[in-house]
Amino acid sequence: MSGSLEAAVALITGAGGSLGSAAARRLAKDGARVAVSDVRPEGLESLADEIDGLALSLQVESEESWRAAIAAVRNWAGPLTILVNCAGIGDGSGLEDLAVSRWHELLAVNQTGVLLGMRHAAPEMRRAGAGSIINLSSIHGLVARSLGGPGASAIGYAATKGAVRLMTKAAAVDLAPDGIRVNSVHPGYVDAPMLGVEQSDARLRAKERTPLGRFARPEEIAAAISFLASEDSSYMTGSELVVDGGYTAV
Repeated sequence: MSGSLEAAVALITGAGGSLGSAAARRLAKDGARVAVSDVRPEGLESLADEIDGLALSLQVESEESWRAAIAAVRNWAGPLTILVNCAGIGDGSGLEDLAVSRWHELLAVNQTGVLLGMRHAAPEMRRAGAGSIINLSSIHGLVARSLGGPGASAIGYAATKGAVRLMTKAAAVDLAPDGIRVNSVHPGYVDAPMLGVEQSDARLRAKERTPLGRFARPEEIAAAISFLASEDSSYMTGSELVVDGGYTAV
């Protein structure tokens, strides 16, 4: 698919993480001009230099921050045509353990951040004549089974990622008349820092429960993101692309 995104202009949130940075490298390889953003932009300059991109600070739960980021991308490369909502935070707490303050943090970043991204990207994509929005959900937006022991549901994380799935479908219907496609990606367990210590019990359980018997590489999730960003997926909108090594099949 190298070159399949020529003339595309992309913005990736959460680009300081493993999935976001892998997506940035893949979209740039495939021809897009890529702006990378994170609430903590330290280190993004080197990534931006590597891909000849633009580094931005973006607090996804802030409308003002979104307005500034979208304007910066427009001034740099023209109207946005690809948005990858990759920013997110995790939490493994169950129903009776999750602090209400943490619940609100999860909602703000994982759910409101996606809503605001779609809202502020849509006018840019109308201006461009088309666009593709890719929202990062999770297998835990599909199933409640977590890596904890009995009763540990990761309820806040699952609730927000489930919301991303249905928000994606609703936005896909709203934006289809404008030629803007909206899809979600549901990664399984990725070999990335968010999953925890290398040989923790949780990681071992995750590997055991995955039919392919290994974690995903960030580049494998990035390939799915690039597919949804490209015209190769031109008839897909409101879809959920599960990339989980078979985890949700059992």
